[in-house]
Parts: sequence; structure tokens; C-alpha cells
Amino acid sequence: MIRPAIRMLALTVLGCSAWSQTVPVKAGVSADSGRCSLVITNNYSSALTAFELLAVADEGCTVDCRARSHYDGHIPGFSDPPQPIWEIAPGKTKALPYRNFPTPASVQVVAALFADGSSSGDPRVISELTGRRRIFFSEWQEMAAKLRSPEAQQMQIPELMALVKSRHEQYDKTHNGLERAAASSVYFYTAVSLQESQESGKTAEDAIAAVMRTADHFIANLKHDVAPGPHAPSPPN
Repeated sequence: MIRPAIRMLALTVLGCSAWSQTVPVKAGVSADSGRCSLVITNNYSSALTAFELLAVADEGCTVDCRARSHYDGHIPGFSDPPQPIWEIAPGKTKALPYRNFPTPASVQVVAALFADGSSSGDPRVISELTGRRRIFFSEWQEMAAKLRSPEAQQMQIPELMALVKSRHEQYDKTHNGLERAAASSVYFYTAVSLQESQESGKTAEDAIAAVMRTADHFIANLKHDVAPGPHAPSPPN
């Protein structure tokens, strides 16, 4: 029996695509002591690595009360030391923090990526999820190359911060909204990390090393995900 303090909205999640494909993932929300969490169950035969969630704040809302958010276990967030990746094994359930409405009335997974290379749901959203991974991978490679260059090795932290800012501004001028949004996270984290190193009195060498730990972590995590090659078939409905 479910405790009254916890409200579960266990839904069979439908992909919002022209194919009306059923995503083999079950989603729900748990509201306990004012905190809202997602409860995600993977019903596919390969580990779930990423998904896009559509949440509705109020079923009776007369305006657009929907919010989309992505969850990618191979891009778990920036920190030093780097956060470990997560996956949801077949048949397993994982609770994740919900990042938008305090407690949504309903939730849907509109697209999902799996460890065997397969995907399910809205093709446009799948393209966004995989595209985001490629951008993170390429920009962390670019950042690592710049900070490891002989030129950067001779710089002090303020000069390194200017280098990152210049690359960010250059990227923004030549890429679209989705690409800019994903790449901005790389530049923002790098700038914040360098700033924190400067404020704590670290050397430029130590500041670069801190960024490199995160860069190398993401490059290693995403290398398999972005590798070219045939994709596995989509999961069955």
C-alpha cells in the first residue's frame, strides 16, 4: 500500500511522435515532505542512459503548463571530482530529482536512449538528445586541446579565462540555439572552475588540471556514445 504522504503517478509512457511509438519506460512522480522526485523504471532489455521528460503542471490548466527537461546519465553534471555516470539497468527503477514544477500532475517520457545504441520515441527529440552528446563531446575535446596547448601553458588564470570567453563568443556567432545551449554549459563550467581556482590561490597549472579532470571524464564517457556506426533497431512497441 502506498503511504498517503507519497503521491505516485505511475504512467505507461507514450512517445510523442507521429508513429505513436510506446517508449518502454515507466515514469512517475513521488512527492514527499515537499520534495518532488521522478521514479523511472526501465522496461527494455538494455540499460536506459538518457531520456526527455514532458511534464504537465495541472491537467485543468487553460494555458501552456508543460515543461520539457532532459536527463542524461552520461552527462550527470559538472563538478570536481567529476560525478559518476548513471544508467538504469533492465527491469530496475531509479529516483531522480525533478527540476521544474514542484509536483507535476502528469509526466511522459517522449524519447529515450539505451546502452545498446537503440532509441525510442519522438525522432526529433532523439536527434536533440544525441546531438547534445555530440556537442558536449566535441567541445570538451576542443577545450582540452586549448588548455593543453603550449600557448595556454604559459598563461596565468585571468588569461585562461579570457581564452575561454573568446572561444565561447566565437562559437555563439556560428552555431544555432541548441548547439549554443549545450556548448555554453562547457564554457560556463570551465570559467567557474578557473574563477574558483583563482580565488583559492591555486596556480594556473593546478587550475588547468582541475578542468582537465572533468574534460577527460566526459570525453571518456561519451566516446562510445558518439562513435560512428550502425544504430541498433528501435525497441519494439
